[in-house]
Amino acid sequence: MHTLKLRHEITIHALTSKVWKVLTSREYTEQFLLEGELVSDWAVEGPILLEVEDKGQKQIVNKGVIEEIVPGISLRFRISGLQYSNDPVTFQYELIPEEGGIRLILSVEIVFSREELQKMMAANCKMMLQKIKWLAEYS
Repeated sequence: MHTLKLRHEITIHALTSKVWKVLTSREYTEQFLLEGELVSDWAVEGPILLEVEDKGQKQIVNKGVIEEIVPGISLRFRISGLQYSNDPVTFQYELIPEEGGIRLILSVEIVFSREELQKMMAANCKMMLQKIKWLAEYS
């Protein structure tokens, strides 16, 4: 077993409020996640759920908890049961204002047993950031 800490960032040319909305609104999370959508009340120690739709029915497939939330600045949550790991996976988003936009940093901490999962998880994080960027800038 290995603990992997990934850190990826991207500059988004949009308002902080728009980037935050993309990160926390169901209508957007279902578009940038690889499967499902995040459902939460977005409060510290509140639940966060990953729902998927199967044959017209929504099902909760993963559960977690919000560890830290500062609207427009940072969000950290832990979620269990992802296909990559039997252990909880921690996700953190940080929004840093810079000239002309927002630098969005995505950090992921995951325990995994197979080496190929490292490359897949890194590729998935990069793809999610690209989708978030597109949604914030063009939707």
